[in-house]
Amino acid sequence: CSCNAGFLGDGIVKGSGCKLCPVGTYQNGTVCVSCKTCHAHALTLGVCASGSTVDSVSCSCNGGYVGNGVGASGCTACASGKYQNGSVCVDCKTCNSKARRVGSCPTASISDTITCTCNAGYTGDGVTCNACPVGKYQSGQVCLPCKTCNGNATQSKSCGAASSSDSVACSCNAGYIGDGFVNGTRCTQCNAGTYQSGQACLACKVCDGNASQVGSCAAG
Repeated sequence: CSCNAGFLGDGIVKGSGCKLCPVGTYQNGTVCVSCKTCHAHALTLGVCASGSTVDSVSCSCNGGYVGNGVGASGCTACASGKYQNGSVCVDCKTCNSKARRVGSCPTASISDTITCTCNAGYTGDGVTCNACPVGKYQSGQVCLPCKTCNGNATQSKSCGAASSSDSVACSCNAGYIGDGFVNGTRCTQCNAGTYQSGQACLACKVCDGNASQVGSCAAG
């Protein structure tokens, strides 16, 4: 006599007969052996019912853990500063020294929740941050040229490295009116017979016919 699959014994009625392997075990040759036991941080799929002939239990580690999921050492939590990516733990982002960090990767993280934003005056993804060079300023994710003063203007402020705004200030020289910028109203010279008063060119005095004129208002 030979016991059917899932049963153990000599198969003889007056002998040991045939007995089912109990729940949680399966038949392996002439013995019943324990099926897999999953880790506390693993998902158990399948069961070993009474009379099982194979170990149908499978284990899958929970999010944030890696390993085969079997037994007391089957799942290991991803350490602080790392996150689970498939079957491995990988490093979370490290923000640049010129960036602000929001979020963190605690133990057993399932994703990289860190965001990095470059400081004012810098552009980049936050992991890499580049200072806007002299003569430029940060506008969103690009560095734009600062204003340029007209040839007849005096510049009183400038854009240094890592500028977050266009701080250039231009003032037209005496005898000229305008905003002083190359791309603005520039600097327009007051015509002969006029003089600069603030942002306007005003007419100079005109002498009476019975008076002698001393001096004149030349252009500018």
